[in-house]
Amino acid sequence: MKDLGRRRLGLLGTILVVSGCAVLAQESFCDKYTGILFGDNTGSNQYSFVTRLINTAFIGNYSGPSSVKITGILSPGTFNGEEVSLLPYLNGGLASANRGYRPGNRTVINFLDDGGVFALEQGKPSYSQRSNQYKLFSHMYQYFGGMLGCSLYGQDGFPAYQGNARMYEVHKFMNIAPLQLGYFTQELSLAAISLGVAEGDALTVASILNTTFGQACAPAVAVIPNAIRDLQAICINTACPPAKDPICGTYNHQGGFGIDPSPADTTAGPQDTDLAPLLFSIANGGRGRYRTMTTSDIDITATIGGKKILISTYTIVAVPDAPISFTASDILVTTIIHDTETIVPSQTLVPIGGGFTITGVTESTTDGWIYSQEFTFVIPSSVIKEATTVLTTDSSVITSTYSVTVVNTALSGFKEGLSLVTLTSY
Repeated sequence: MKDLGRRRLGLLGTILVVSGCAVLAQESFCDKYTGILFGDNTGSNQYSFVTRLINTAFIGNYSGPSSVKITGILSPGTFNGEEVSLLPYLNGGLASANRGYRPGNRTVINFLDDGGVFALEQGKPSYSQRSNQYKLFSHMYQYFGGMLGCSLYGQDGFPAYQGNARMYEVHKFMNIAPLQLGYFTQELSLAAISLGVAEGDALTVASILNTTFGQACAPAVAVIPNAIRDLQAICINTACPPAKDPICGTYNHQGGFGIDPSPADTTAGPQDTDLAPLLFSIANGGRGRYRTMTTSDIDITATIGGKKILISTYTIVAVPDAPISFTASDILVTTIIHDTETIVPSQTLVPIGGGFTITGVTESTTDGWIYSQEFTFVIPSSVIKEATTVLTTDSSVITSTYSVTVVNTALSGFKEGLSLVTLTSY
């Protein structure tokens, strides 16, 4: 989206003010773009459209390339020039979740506990149906489907909303301010435009979100089909603009607002550094095209002449997950045994089609002359599962087998001197 469009999304208060039902006029937003993207306007296709919209807003353009830049709700970003991060509300970093109507029941919950980004980029809410992540994202698909006017909402292929329809109650311990709500709305709107939604339609939806959820002490309103009028304000920080006819006493009676959630003692969910490599890959074309590498040191131990010989080397390991298809590649390790340089043949498993290339220029000086030489260094994106070393000494054949464990997925580079370098394969 153009910078102008992004600025316009930041000025939601000046955009057309409509109620949550205005989007249902004539052909609904959901029906219109389900037909454009999927052809048949069925209940399952409507659900797929809303799923793609929400997942794209959270992680970026996982379903295909787009010229629209989406940072993603799970990534730190900016709104109106201010830095913002919504991840602590989602990874259990804050005591901000509400587990019921009892005031003061602030809970730490990790909502990325069942597949995280990996499940979302596969077009799913989660890997199973018994997790916090499943409940959060499936409820979001259902709620937005009802709000965006999906005509088959609540029918075959599109389940009706199963959660609490009072959005104030759901969010009241988060102390959401215009910065946080604005960032969420901005990324959702950019996600819509990246999927082919007209900018005017995306701005109308942004206005609905702002009007329905972005005004403190707003009067009760029904947002989704078959719901009763209820308290919906999510923006409850003191910086939030007041509603035209505020009913703050009603909101205060339900638990208060304007209190910052306390940080959790420990965070069970992923951190920014854990998510950054994969989200960067998605933002630049998808995990299938880009793969982040790290190195893992290994030691080969062989017994020669009754003595154990340690041969140090390293391998390149793909993160966050190992490739599936491999081909064998022979490697040679040079070591010194009994003062004699010895070549040790070994074998590594290399993912088919994997690898990355480093290019550059090296310079050397001789007799005052500087020579420049271009070089290309190709490193296979290999993940060693098992390797065998065979040595022949004193007419004896000695075999040593070792294995390597794939490194932690939170790692995103390898140590080169004192700098941390991230390599990306193509």
